[in-house]
Amino acid sequence: VTQEMQWGIDTEPQAKSAFESATGLIVTDLPFVPHPTIENLGCSPDGQVSDGCLIEIKCPSSLTMLEWLLNGVIPEEYKPQMILQSLCFGGVPVYFCGYDPRLPEKRQLFIRKFEPTHEELTVIETAAKQFLEEVDAMFDLLTKGD
Repeated sequence: VTQEMQWGIDTEPQAKSAFESATGLIVTDLPFVPHPTIENLGCSPDGQVSDGCLIEIKCPSSLTMLEWLLNGVIPEEYKPQMILQSLCFGGVPVYFCGYDPRLPEKRQLFIRKFEPTHEELTVIETAAKQFLEEVDAMFDLLTKGD
């Protein structure tokens, strides 16, 4: 666990509280959730929101948070993770929540709601199936002759 990862782990409860205060919605923690039909596939969203959506929380460096605030959009590198989470829950929207309590109060929270398209869900589902097939093939190769 890097120092940055530990910061995120330690700060996530504050982020959830800030999200709840800002939106009036409640976040419930979730365990690992398996995909309903694809074996060995699942996700660990940061919570389920009382409006039926999921939430993915990030507590980045202040510089990164400022970039997110200036750009005003969900960073592309987190979309595949959020699409997979949505896929495991039947296509529900996912809130992206960035939080940094070191910034001035009005700049501590960045929230955007992401609603994956059918095409985005299909692309991630296909990639996940292909990946799992490759893992199975490697496992078979490694255990051949045991």
